[in-house]
Amino acid sequence: MRRWLLLVLALGACVICFGCASRPAGPAAIPAAEVPSYETIAAAWNARVENVEPLWARSTVVFEGRDAEGSDFSQLVEGHLQVIRPDRLALSLDKLGDTYVYIGTDESSYWWFDLVDRDNRLGFIGRHESFDGDIARELGLPVEPRDLIALLAIRPIAETMPEDVVVRWSVPEGFDRALIEVVEPRATPSGPGQRRIYLDPDWYRPLRIVLVGPDGGTVSADLERYLDYERAGINHLAVPGRLIITGSSFDGLIRIGLYEPQRREINPLVFDVRRLAQRFRVGELIDLDDPGVRRRLREARAELD
Repeated sequence: MRRWLLLVLALGACVICFGCASRPAGPAAIPAAEVPSYETIAAAWNARVENVEPLWARSTVVFEGRDAEGSDFSQLVEGHLQVIRPDRLALSLDKLGDTYVYIGTDESSYWWFDLVDRDNRLGFIGRHESFDGDIARELGLPVEPRDLIALLAIRPIAETMPEDVVVRWSVPEGFDRALIEVVEPRATPSGPGQRRIYLDPDWYRPLRIVLVGPDGGTVSADLERYLDYERAGINHLAVPGRLIITGSSFDGLIRIGLYEPQRREINPLVFDVRRLAQRFRVGELIDLDDPGVRRRLREARAELD
């Protein structure tokens, strides 16, 4: 989390006090009733997300962890989230109207702009299929930027049950009742993984999503505070108002809050990395897929460790 931590601290973000998210855990029985069918779940899911595109929202990002001295802290920054399914995302972190960090994805690539030092603005870019643990540690994110869309649970899913998908009752850690668990295969740059979705059995809204990597490592998002998403006078319970993201290799958590989500035309510029680099006057766009860059990152990390 080194780069994320340094950037957030450099923004002079205010310190706030949040405890780790928790739910009362207690004994819970698996219902005797048959689990709802995949088709029933898919129909409710797709109705919920039908009009969630394009998505624009004000956002807050809270980082909680430990600093270099081992002290706990919590830092808050504000920004905007913009999404066009399936793979285009832009998340800005702003201060007083200026952007200091910009994270984005398109169909083939992800990027991260470090704009804190106005005299030395850096950009990092790589292809989705090359994203791995080394890059995750350098950028300080527990998840590939594109996977933030998967954690938001706003993409449609197949209407009929695909092969290798499992639907069952489950009582996940931290919950005091049974939820519906949908386990589906998931391709990752490092090999086959899984996505585990835990749904409210009353409304079929996802309450937790867990991404499992080939090595068993996990990234988990709890989805809370669902918001009314209004379009043409019709309200849809579609967008979680808060995501709490944790990871098995991530010493801390990230809270992403969404406010005033709306369907809004989005300027294609926000997903055009080359034009964005010109707009933000990025001095250098570093290719994270370059073997020489990878080697230098490993050497620099070894020196710090």
